[in-house]
Amino acid sequence: MVMYGCFGGLGDGKTMIATQIGFDYYLKGYDVKANYDLKQPYFKTFEKINPMDLLDFELRDCVVLLDEAYTFLDSRVSGSEANRYQSYFLFQSRKRRVKIIYVAQVYSSCDLRLRAITNRWVICRKNLIDPNGDEDDMNNISHFTYEFYNQDSDEPNTLDLPIIEAKKFFNYYNTDEVLTPMYMKPLPKPEDYDKLINTFKTAPSCRSFITISRTDFPYLSYDKAKSIYELLKAGDEANVKKILRIKD
Repeated sequence: MVMYGCFGGLGDGKTMIATQIGFDYYLKGYDVKANYDLKQPYFKTFEKINPMDLLDFELRDCVVLLDEAYTFLDSRVSGSEANRYQSYFLFQSRKRRVKIIYVAQVYSSCDLRLRAITNRWVICRKNLIDPNGDEDDMNNISHFTYEFYNQDSDEPNTLDLPIIEAKKFFNYYNTDEVLTPMYMKPLPKPEDYDKLINTFKTAPSCRSFITISRTDFPYLSYDKAKSIYELLKAGDEANVKKILRIKD
């Protein structure tokens, strides 16, 4: 099993090195799936995924890139149903021959189960030309340093990547993409609401409505789905839209 964890502070090149590792596997013929946008022509094909895609039993023989891993597996919601299902995927990744490369600023922000099965670590650090200068100024970065550890060795392999070389990899992915935890995202589109209404009309019971609606919208919690059913049964569509933050 291959499970990389890339850790470092803001702007320390974590996503860049994760993308580079993923690209190396891509060149070896692996399918690549990621929760952030990868760019052509470097990645001619890739699939953008959300957390519930990890439950797809057809997900095999591929590389999964997870930027800001807490958006998938947050230690603070480790008891949630979504996290438990995703943990199942993590523990099954070896049998599925799935390689996982994830990024996090803080090691402890990720679920304990993810950290426990990580067997390769990359510690990322940017090096400034002027230590007292602006840390966010690309012109003030001389190079990135990466320390690669694995579970069989205490001594890291170190890679120094000059900024001129590093900038090439910025073209491989969307460096400005902001990732929001999937469980925080509302159902933003009117057609989503229409789909829920149709599910309500055709579902034979509250339980079936909850099951179907949560399958269509994985981060609709059980309690919220139940409340939506009860509101729709009472004809209170206005409050349903309020819950889903859908505006007419």
